[in-house]
Amino acid sequence: MNIKKKLYLLVINILFTVILTISNNVIADTEKKQYKFKVYFSAKLSKPEYQAINTKISNSIFNDKYDVFLPQDFVIPKLDHSFVEKCAYYVDKEAIDWADIVFLRSPYGKDCSWEIGYAKGKNKFIVGFFQDKESINDSMVTSSLDVIITDNKDIMTALKSDKRTKDKCFFTAKLEDCFDKVIANFYSKK
Repeated sequence: MNIKKKLYLLVINILFTVILTISNNVIADTEKKQYKFKVYFSAKLSKPEYQAINTKISNSIFNDKYDVFLPQDFVIPKLDHSFVEKCAYYVDKEAIDWADIVFLRSPYGKDCSWEIGYAKGKNKFIVGFFQDKESINDSMVTSSLDVIITDNKDIMTALKSDKRTKDKCFFTAKLEDCFDKVIANFYSKK
């Protein structure tokens, strides 16, 4: 094994150790105070404008009520593209395992679709927030969502007319109020 591969493995090992330590500290802190739901925020983050919207939504919805993992906030040293991709994969996978809830914001990309599939396989509660019509046609993702929230009347009409989504969609003018109600409703049934 060459030195570069050994270095990659060492850094990945260190990242896992750091993530597990952080997760254990979060769990210990959570047990001491009132429980906060842990949310993994899945959304496009390839452009600064996507990241700005993600941050704005995260701050307005989740603020102090939830512990949120925004993948865009996890900075990976830009050593080598394949190394960054591997680190992002392991960090995001670990963060989804940590989360109680996965929040998907549309429009989303292939990575987000994988995250939703993985989260569904782990029986996570998945909430989608749809603001574009194109995303509602992605049957693999929409079928995986437990709840779909939209602030667009045309999207709501389309969701209500689809047998896969008609019973799990909500219209809201204020996402932060609706999200809290959806979470409270879901967890009161458990």
